[in-house]
Amino acid sequence: MWNKSILKNKYAVVLLLVLSLNSFSCFAKGNNPSSLIQFASGKNYLTNWNGKESEMEILSYLTDINNCDKKLSDEEIAESAREIGFNYSILGNHLLGTYYFNYAVQLVPNNADYRLDLALELWSIGKTDMAKKEFDNAYKLDSNYQYIMRYIAELHIDKNKRQTKIVSESREWPYQIVQYINGEMDESGLTEYIKNQKDENGIREKLCEALYYLGSYKIATGDTLNGELMIDQCLNTRLPAFVEYTMALSHVAEK
Repeated sequence: MWNKSILKNKYAVVLLLVLSLNSFSCFAKGNNPSSLIQFASGKNYLTNWNGKESEMEILSYLTDINNCDKKLSDEEIAESAREIGFNYSILGNHLLGTYYFNYAVQLVPNNADYRLDLALELWSIGKTDMAKKEFDNAYKLDSNYQYIMRYIAELHIDKNKRQTKIVSESREWPYQIVQYINGEMDESGLTEYIKNQKDENGIREKLCEALYYLGSYKIATGDTLNGELMIDQCLNTRLPAFVEYTMALSHVAEK
C-alpha cells in the first residue's frame, strides 16, 4: 500500500509530539525482551537514504508545478504538492509542509490520504483542533492505517483512550497491529506473523510498518525504551518510500 513505485508515497510527517528523547536499552520495564526488536536486529538491509535528496526533490516538484507547458491536471499537481510537503517535513519545516499538504487537499478534497497528511502535519505544529477536523474527514473513508494513526495521536492528549478499542471492519494488514493494540494479539504473535511472509520483501515491508506503529504506541503508553528502539529499528529497514520510515526519520530528527 505504501510503496513509492505505486503511489510515490514518501511521507515525512510527525504523528507523535511528546516523545521522550533518549533510549538506553532494548528492554522495557522489568527487562522483558521485545521479540520484534530481537527479530529486527537480526536483519541487515543495505539500501540507504540520503537526506540531501529532500532539497533536490522539492526543486524537482516545484519545477513541475510551475512548468506551464506540462498542463498538469489537478490530481498531478496535488501529488507534486504532497511530495513537496513530505520533503519540507523531513527538513523540519512543518509550516511549509502544512502549506503544501493543504494545497493538495484544496485541489483534491476527497482524497483520504491528503486529508491524513494535513491532519498529521497540523498536529505537529500544535494546531490540534484543526488536526482533529482533518482526522475526522480522513477517518470516514475506513482504513486501518488511519485508525491506528489517529488512535496513537489521541493517546498523547488523553491517556484514557487506551481503555477503548479500535473498531475496524477490515481484516487486511495492518489489522494484526490493530489486534495488538486491542490486546487480541501479543507481540510474539505479531512477530511470527511477519516472519511467515512469503518472501523477504514482504517481511521487510511489514517489519517497517510494525516497528513504527508499535514503537509509537509503546512511547505513547509509557514504554519509552522499547518504543524508541523500535523506531530506530524501523529506520534500519531503509524503505524511504514508506510513510512509516519517513515518519520515523522525522521523529529522530526532532530529538
